[in-house]
Amino acid sequence: MSRSRSQYVLNTFPASFYYVPNSGTISGLKNGNLSSNMLWTMTDEVTPGYFGISRRAGYLPVNPMSQTKYSVLTDTTGSTNWEVRYNGNKAWDQYWSGHLGVPGWIYAWGAGLYPNWVGAVPGAPDANAALTEALANARSRGFDLLTFLAEFRKTVELITNFRSRTLKRAERVAARASKSSDPVSAFAETWLEARYGWRILAFDIASIQEAIGKLSAYRTPFIRGYATRESSSTRTTYNVGVGSYWRQVDGTGLVADYGRASLLATQTYKRSVHAGVILEAVIDDIIEIDPIVTAWEVVPFSFILDWFLNVGDVLQAYTPFATENLLGSYTTTRSEIITSCVSVPGTMGNPSSGWYYLPTNNQLYELETVKVTTTRATAAPSASLSFNVNLNEAKLLDLASIFIAGWAKILKDVLKPNRI
Repeated sequence: MSRSRSQYVLNTFPASFYYVPNSGTISGLKNGNLSSNMLWTMTDEVTPGYFGISRRAGYLPVNPMSQTKYSVLTDTTGSTNWEVRYNGNKAWDQYWSGHLGVPGWIYAWGAGLYPNWVGAVPGAPDANAALTEALANARSRGFDLLTFLAEFRKTVELITNFRSRTLKRAERVAARASKSSDPVSAFAETWLEARYGWRILAFDIASIQEAIGKLSAYRTPFIRGYATRESSSTRTTYNVGVGSYWRQVDGTGLVADYGRASLLATQTYKRSVHAGVILEAVIDDIIEIDPIVTAWEVVPFSFILDWFLNVGDVLQAYTPFATENLLGSYTTTRSEIITSCVSVPGTMGNPSSGWYYLPTNNQLYELETVKVTTTRATAAPSASLSFNVNLNEAKLLDLASIFIAGWAKILKDVLKPNRI
């Protein structure tokens, strides 16, 4: 059964201005509002018998959904005054207060709180690759017994020879500290041992504990896996120093004397795909025995290829040795247009010649909004290779550790105790 809901959401941002000349009389009062009344919408489907299925811990399908909403992320209020001088003599004081992101916003974006994106739209993330990764994540929740046994000799050597390896590296560094190659090699070996020896062992211990917990807790037979892929693009409309950008206090042309401030106006377009799968475990997914996955895991440095191609995910997701039944899968696509304007009051002019503007503070005033469109739909995963650079600081250090001191020199010692 389909249902639709909608509501208008009103946002109002008042700002005010006046100035006081040397006579002491308040003049030029301006009170304005930048406002927007946007329609939020949502359409989805209701599962018949939802509460009864939930009480029985039954399978609940993921239903289609679409939604559009508008939100204000940041809105700064405050007050800033300028002392205005001419040829060194005070002329008047300016007083601004309220939502002081508004004057800069109107200069940069006009009267609309949710301006359209102008420019190249970022490419859509690969939804099927995300589905494959989610399926692989769901199917790798158990303890991988076969891989653990295949790497057992290395695990034993990792533990028993820890002291001798550590001392040997320390002796190399101490004996030839004047040469940078030995300290670098020692660090590289230690880093890789920690990352792909002790860290993997910790994962194994955690998997064993999880398997024991499943045996004792009689968990639901449903297994879930998730994955997310993202892309984004940013454009800058204004990035300028202190100037005459503050004037309007509303979106209808109500203008005041210029306030001097810097201005940064940007937009970011984000696109993401979130994939999810629900499996029914035949043997509770406690123990995994999969020769295909194990064969890939024990190939030296196969993990590096997985940083660029989803080979490991494809093998894990679509292996013929999988014991779980795929009940359902879906993707949720999300697009966000984030619009921001940041203004900072500043000093402008020469204090002894011509006009000079001196603010009482340099408070940052920001107005930031977002338009979010979300669509969820059922989808069927299929095997396909996908290129995706998946690097971070730790992985870059992995590569440097392998190659910086000469990879042939390091591999001889590193391959023995580590799972790479």
